[in-house]
Amino acid sequence: MLTHLGNGMPAAVPRHANPLVDGLASDLACSIISDGVHLPLPVLKLIFKSRPLQDIVVVSDAAPVAGLPPGAHTCFGKTVHVVQEDVGFAVRDPESGYLAGSAACMQQCAEFLSKSLKLDTRQLQQVCFYNPLRIINLTEKDVKLL
Repeated sequence: MLTHLGNGMPAAVPRHANPLVDGLASDLACSIISDGVHLPLPVLKLIFKSRPLQDIVVVSDAAPVAGLPPGAHTCFGKTVHVVQEDVGFAVRDPESGYLAGSAACMQQCAEFLSKSLKLDTRQLQQVCFYNPLRIINLTEKDVKLL
């Protein structure tokens, strides 16, 4: 499984030989953060067009400060900033400017996919619920829902 496909990469990479291209060409399942901040919409479109739906696992990467208002907050003993960006909120390290987790929970990640890629309920359930269960060798029968 490829985790966080498209994230944690240098700003400039070789055009063809890079982790994103290799990940898209792989037969491994991939997890993506679909908060609209970690991956721009064209990259999400590319992933969903190039990978079978059963190989896509949506994760939130939600930081403990997800859902808090914009401003400085302490997270794991370090100051981070929740900031408003074009498509939503981001959690950033104030020193580096890099992302320090996501400000979105799973519901927000699913809503972003529904709105921006027009995924229907069945598709959202697959990438946000059934695929993650399958990756950890569980089925919906193993999960007790409220």
